Amino acid sequence: MKNAYFAATIALLSGCSLINSLDSVKPEASETDGGTGGHAGKGGKGSGGHAGSGGNAGDSAGGTAGAADTGGTTGAGGTTGTDAGIAGMDAGAGGSGIVDSGAGGGGGGAEAGTGGTDGGTFTPGGPNGAIVAYDPDAQKTLVLDPTDAHQVSSFESIRILAFANDPATDYWYVFRQPGKPTDPAELQVRQLNTTTGEWQDVGAPTTVPAPMTPTVGVLNQRLAYLSVDPLNPTTGAFTVLDTSNVPTIAVPGRNRVLPAGGKVALTARANPTAVGGTVTIALQGTCDASGCPVSVVGETINGTTIKEDAAPTMIGTVSATGGSMGFASMEGTTSADVVVMPPTALTGATPTMCTPGSGSTGSAVVLDNFHAKVGIGYDFDIDNLRVSAAAFDPCHNVAFATSLLGDTAIWAIPLVSPGTPQKLCTQGGGGALLFELYTHGVLRITPDNNRFELYDVDETDPTAPKMTARTLKFPAVFSNKGAVIAVRRRKQACM
Repeated sequence: MKNAYFAATIALLSGCSLINSLDSVKPEASETDGGTGGHAGKGGKGSGGHAGSGGNAGDSAGGTAGAADTGGTTGAGGTTGTDAGIAGMDAGAGGSGIVDSGAGGGGGGAEAGTGGTDGGTFTPGGPNGAIVAYDPDAQKTLVLDPTDAHQVSSFESIRILAFANDPATDYWYVFRQPGKPTDPAELQVRQLNTTTGEWQDVGAPTTVPAPMTPTVGVLNQRLAYLSVDPLNPTTGAFTVLDTSNVPTIAVPGRNRVLPAGGKVALTARANPTAVGGTVTIALQGTCDASGCPVSVVGETINGTTIKEDAAPTMIGTVSATGGSMGFASMEGTTSADVVVMPPTALTGATPTMCTPGSGSTGSAVVLDNFHAKVGIGYDFDIDNLRVSAAAFDPCHNVAFATSLLGDTAIWAIPLVSPGTPQKLCTQGGGGALLFELYTHGVLRITPDNNRFELYDVDETDPTAPKMTARTLKFPAVFSNKGAVIAVRRRKQACM
């Protein structure tokens, strides 16, 4: 089973370059000769970039030349003109090269502000949700509006391994890899203004073990994730980071080696009243004629210790011919996880397209904090051996699932009895699911068809949820194949 990269975001395979971090990032703007009165300001401070030339002639003197930082050439000052501006914004005559944003910074650049700023105040947060995506083809980080996926901002970026948003602090944790895939990563804490798409760094980047997948569990003042063991890159380890004193990030102890078995999923639940929380790691064992055993092991994290279960708990079996389960955290409820299990075998020929009412059934199973099954499973119609991902709506107690290949669909499964699941046939299979609380939608990433989709969910009757596809507006440059995608979370999930 190789769907661990799709547990919550799509894995990326792209090149990288080493660029300095930014102070603040403005939304993207086009470069023009005459702006609205550029202010003389200090040049940006990006590394290795080239500062742009000053503004063109007008009525009054332009700003003085902005000095580029490490390796950058100095941009020429504006000639006599009307407050010569760059990019039609309040950029100083230091101009629009590949520089970090600053009092006179401008234009788009690697890990740089996509528009200048003349010293305005950055305001983090905002009332809106956000989809944050790294596009490896364009090597850009995008902020998209979740209502219709239109672009709010973009800037060039080095390789991103994972994003994680903490609903308690609204910090964004950005894991970047400036070196080789086997090198450690660097973690940059950031804040986002969801209205403008502007970013601001919080402190300097910290070297940390590289995430093995894009799924990072956010706990109370801790981050937990599957990581690359630098001594054996093919073996997954477990890393916990202390985020109680941002911008300082600490790694309490070395990477922990995990029990044997393929690491196929990670879910996390924050402790609402104390430091830490719990993490569930799903493991797939050696397959035989009866299938592949799937078990889970729990990690309990507090302010001083990391305690692992004495042994993994067996929860089920998947087909040896590519079977897989979907896992989602039920954070916000008394239970721990929902596991969406497909059948272990199919009757008749393997379907090549979605077949409602196929007669084959899967089951959504709720696990408690000790990984024991809670009550009965909730059956749903699926003619597929693979559930590639799951998501959960804590407000209405509904699980969502999607599949790859064959019977390709997205399911809404009410975790009540009696309930009526919905099977919505779709084009192509899904590689990941995220529940977007701000617009109450399900985000599905489809790596095979190189796109993502959003579905509105009508849960007026929570025993019979209904999904409908939402019309989206994509950035012209965006290609999500191999992208890393995350959504802004909300401290109070249900309002």
